[in-house]
Amino acid sequence: GLSVDDIQVVSKHDTSTEANDPNENKLHHLIQKKLGRKSGNPFFVHSQKALLGHAKGGAGAWQAIAAIQMMLSGKIPGNPNLEDVDPKMRPYSTLLFSDQTIELGEREIRAVLMTSLGFGHVGAATLFLHPDLALESLSPEVFQEYRLKRNKRERKHLQKSQQVLLGKKPLYYYLEFYQFESP
Repeated sequence: GLSVDDIQVVSKHDTSTEANDPNENKLHHLIQKKLGRKSGNPFFVHSQKALLGHAKGGAGAWQAIAAIQMMLSGKIPGNPNLEDVDPKMRPYSTLLFSDQTIELGEREIRAVLMTSLGFGHVGAATLFLHPDLALESLSPEVFQEYRLKRNKRERKHLQKSQQVLLGKKPLYYYLEFYQFESP
């Protein structure tokens, strides 16, 4: 039941190079236009590299965590040190760049598009959906079954956490490996 207008944020790795940033933003603008994004519905830009630097292998994981945090909190972090948006970005009217945190409110960010377009023309895209969308799609019977299983897992987790906090159980268990003689 989602449309392109339900995707509020694009989380980009960004490279801060004169060639890649215009190309990456042009790509996202063209995709949004082709999919029929309504005029006046901004596609907020979150530049992960601006927040945490160049993480190389960990960049995608950091972006995924940020995408989930944005959906759960309803807050889109600003892009630090963004003082002047490059004039080359003006044609990309679907994209909104900000150095300030934008607060849309809890449950207001329904989907985040995460992309990583890097060196060697290697790229990936992932669409994250707010977990409530999945739950809303379940029948009442399936939702009730899920809820019971989730509550059981949460109780088990809370019980273990309490045991750890009370010093009765270790947080992690270490496995010892034994060498067995063959018969």
